[in-house]
Amino acid sequence: MSAAWDLPCVSLAVARQRLRAVEPFRVRLVFEGENRANVSGRSDKWWQIYSDGTPGGRVDVRWGATGSKGQTQPKDARDAFDRAEEKVRKGYKVVVHPADAA
Repeated sequence: MSAAWDLPCVSLAVARQRLRAVEPFRVRLVFEGENRANVSGRSDKWWQIYSDGTPGGRVDVRWGATGSKGQTQPKDARDAFDRAEEKVRKGYKVVVHPADAA
């Protein structure tokens, strides 16, 4: 899968629609705040799902600290969406590009 991480960010619901339609998408989640597991007590990190529109239900997941290149791993789309929803429950915020907010 190519790494065109510059696509506009969409919501999880829009990303699911695009996955079914075999269209490219990117979902970006960010977390800034208290994290007792971190030595400093705070975290500033991001987590993304990307699909280039290739059929097959596979996506790339990329994550890291803000300002870093991060790590990338291929995943089954269902697993990636489940993980994204878990992160939202933990306090991550979904970043949506203004053109896709409507």
